[in-house]
Amino acid sequence: MTPDTFHLYRTFVLKKAAAPHIVNNIEFELLHCALGLATEILELQQSTTSENTEEELGDLLWYLTYTSKVLNITIEGMEQEFEVTKIDSHANFLPQNVLAANIETFVSKVKKKVIYRQEINIETNFVDMWMTFCYYCKICNLTLEGLIDSNIDKLNKRYEGSFTKEESISRNDKEGTEA
Repeated sequence: MTPDTFHLYRTFVLKKAAAPHIVNNIEFELLHCALGLATEILELQQSTTSENTEEELGDLLWYLTYTSKVLNITIEGMEQEFEVTKIDSHANFLPQNVLAANIETFVSKVKKKVIYRQEINIETNFVDMWMTFCYYCKICNLTLEGLIDSNIDKLNKRYEGSFTKEESISRNDKEGTEA
């Protein structure tokens, strides 16, 4: 993925970022990211088709991109540095399980940082999530560019401009749920 592609996507993500009242409040933004990642990994694990898997990976990419902004981490080009040996060392290796474990650790660390006010490093865990995500995409034969394109198309249909509470509540692509 080129830095320009990712920069444009990050700008898009920030434009669609939910709930303007939380923007620039790092604690609320971290909680939003943690809850979003937790929700999306569950949806990914429940996906039954390759199309649904691609959509859920696109949603995870959105939250990972937003999280990178909140943590001020540059991830452009990082996926090329991924070492398969790091992930293959996990017992009972299934990439979605490793990704879920990384997200679980991240959510737990966000809780400790935000709720319990512990000084805790969550950046390293984020890098592990990102690398595992990139590997999972690779074994699914999906490119980050392809996920970016399909995610932009989906979100532009859902939210014409920026995120609004009204559009979130009235969305009809997932019956019975809010964004």
